[in-house]
Amino acid sequence: MGETRILKILVIEERADFREIFRNGLEGIGSSRLLFAPSLNVGVVALRKTPFDMLLLRGELARRNNYALIKALRADGAFDKLAVLVVHPDCGSDAVKSALDAGATSCMSASFEPANVRAAVVKALRAEGQLKPTIPNGDGPAPAPIDDEEDASRLFHAGLDLLGRRLFSRAAQLLLAAIKRKPIFPEAMNALAECFSGLGDAIKAYRFRHKAVSALALQGRIAEARKARQKLGAPPAGMSGEGDPLAVAGRQLAAQGNLDGAAQVMEAALADGAKNDALRRQAAAICLRQGKEKKAARIVQEGGMPLSVLAELQAAIREEAAGVATRPAGAAGTGSSPAQASKGASASGAAAAGGSKAAPAGAPSAPPASAVSSGCGGGGAGGAG
Repeated sequence: MGETRILKILVIEERADFREIFRNGLEGIGSSRLLFAPSLNVGVVALRKTPFDMLLLRGELARRNNYALIKALRADGAFDKLAVLVVHPDCGSDAVKSALDAGATSCMSASFEPANVRAAVVKALRAEGQLKPTIPNGDGPAPAPIDDEEDASRLFHAGLDLLGRRLFSRAAQLLLAAIKRKPIFPEAMNALAECFSGLGDAIKAYRFRHKAVSALALQGRIAEARKARQKLGAPPAGMSGEGDPLAVAGRQLAAQGNLDGAAQVMEAALADGAKNDALRRQAAAICLRQGKEKKAARIVQEGGMPLSVLAELQAAIREEAAGVATRPAGAAGTGSSPAQASKGASASGAAAAGGSKAAPAGAPSAPPASAVSSGCGGGGAGGAG
């Protein structure tokens, strides 16, 4: 009797509309994990890093460079059991025969009827000597994608490879896709900054370096964040202020209820000379919530504020705890009053002083598509969706 197991299937497809067709067509095969690679280069990176059971691609892509990908796979013993399934409307065509001669396992028609898909997958796996899987019949949920972290890492390394070859637009597409899957990814943000620098966009280069500093702090890598912040320099001409990146991270941590992390990041920002009274109030309020009155007093005094600020902050904290203070759900403090600063530091998840509820530091300030259209080339980056 066959063994039921989860299949790992890599689909190489450049066009988004075809990726969706493949996703829907593979839906009925049951337990499987899919990764969609948007190009042959990304597909090669994925194959090197993950032991897939099957590679699936259209005949048009398989034919590129005289079937070079399939020939290379068959020349490498590491892929001796990889099933290579070519999708073509006519499996008896000369193009399919050439693909099979190059080393493809078999052909699947482009009809995508569930029964045909299951049969083609099982046939290809058996032909390569893999364990005979029992693929459940019937419609099931859409195949689970490869883990986002795993996918982000793959896209990141593929982007670095393109960056090393100075293919800035293509590298940026993959790096933006990596950040979409893993929003707090400082290494990808710094690589994106290099892409935009290479494309001559100083504002976007600075913005992603700024985000990388915040992301490092959010990961608890405060020493690295402080060093990166020192190297950040002044924003380019014509760019509105982004704020102190450590302060941005501290506020996000406070909004998430991570008071210990927020306090560490805010203290680092203040120690490095951040001139921000709202941040100082918030840092002091967090210390009060943690029962660290002496530290709160030191923070206030170092900013030249009177100690009476502490009494105001304590009153605001008590007021909130008693449920007296009210404000609309999701509203954020402005930092102009002790009550607002205190609420910004609370574990309730409200945004910190001086802004609305913050987005993750890794999220691009504009949708990836807008960043791409302004200098990174067109088209969507692939990966598990």
